[in-house]
Amino acid sequence: SGRFCDAWQTRHRNHANVVAEASVALISDLVPVHIRSVSPRRKRFLPRPYQEKAVREVLSLYQDGARKMLLHLPTGAGKTIIATLIIERLLPLIDSGKVLFIAHRRELLDQTAEKLKQHLPGLAISIDQGERRADPAAQVIIASIQSLSKRKDAYRPELFSVIFCDECHRALAPSWVEVIEHFNDERAGDALLLGMTATPRRTDGRSALDLFDLVAYEIAKPELQDLGY
Repeated sequence: SGRFCDAWQTRHRNHANVVAEASVALISDLVPVHIRSVSPRRKRFLPRPYQEKAVREVLSLYQDGARKMLLHLPTGAGKTIIATLIIERLLPLIDSGKVLFIAHRRELLDQTAEKLKQHLPGLAISIDQGERRADPAAQVIIASIQSLSKRKDAYRPELFSVIFCDECHRALAPSWVEVIEHFNDERAGDALLLGMTATPRRTDGRSALDLFDLVAYEIAKPELQDLGY
């Protein structure tokens, strides 16, 4: 009877495993592709088609010599994921150059750092905001404009090859212009200045294109919704 019990338990466990695996597969099939945006094994982002196109457009323009551009993306388009993928693909092109990511809200800084660490776990990332002081040796510095405007002299601007400006319609403000010029002038305009915004034109009539020159990629909210996002 002992052998019978052992055989019954083994068969029961095998059946349970089959049912569990089938349930996981069924649930996975029911989840839309755009929701499964992270590879479960490596926790790397799988870009949506329009995100991939945005990344490729930026890389193509950069390799053609463009150094000032913006991405016009509505809320919900996944700006942080697009920025992460751009950074990943630019790293081999900028050798040991550093990346500066500027935003004006703490949650944007933390979200960007989290996404980068998730997708590129070996990348040295540091945050400069308020009481948090960044390690100048990190390859990616994520900084609030408020702190950077006060502490910009702590960095060697000639080491930065890429400057991201989140919500770049704000970049026309004097504090932003001062910081951008501080980092970009040292490289004689050779650094990539990349802005991201949902509203390139400000309420005062000025446009972010006054600073970023050209739109690398844009997609409207209705088009995003038509694509199922």
